Amino acid sequence: DSQLVLKQLSGEYKCTSLALAPYFALAMQLLEEFDDVSIRHVPRDQNYEANEMAQIASGLRIPEGVMQKVVIVEKRSLPSIHQRGMTVSTCSIDVTQTDWHFPIIQYLKDQSIKMKVSRCCLMSMMGFVVHTRLESRCVG
Repeated sequence: DSQLVLKQLSGEYKCTSLALAPYFALAMQLLEEFDDVSIRHVPRDQNYEANEMAQIASGLRIPEGVMQKVVIVEKRSLPSIHQRGMTVSTCSIDVTQTDWHFPIIQYLKDQSIKMKVSRCCLMSMMGFVVHTRLESRCVG
């Protein structure tokens, strides 16, 4: 959702998704290239010009007067960030049974395992809780 991305880039929300983190980092790097940046959400119905430019940039030419919708569906095996030559860093850690991370990791691997955790704690572990600067309590 474009509003979520804008709020993450403005710092109002945190980017908690591991899948989106590389895109967020790239966007932040690009923003740092400019002295002054203003980001605002433009509703879809007011964004006709931007959509037209995106169509032209994609190389998709729809002849004038043709009211046919072209839909291309493809499955990507790798995120588009890899097409730009960027890599995503991952790390592997060894966790022993005495480590406090161990029960959390076990639960994330197999949710049938019984754990004594609050719903708020569980949602935080799963990355679903988004805090704003004004709101610091759990929304779950």
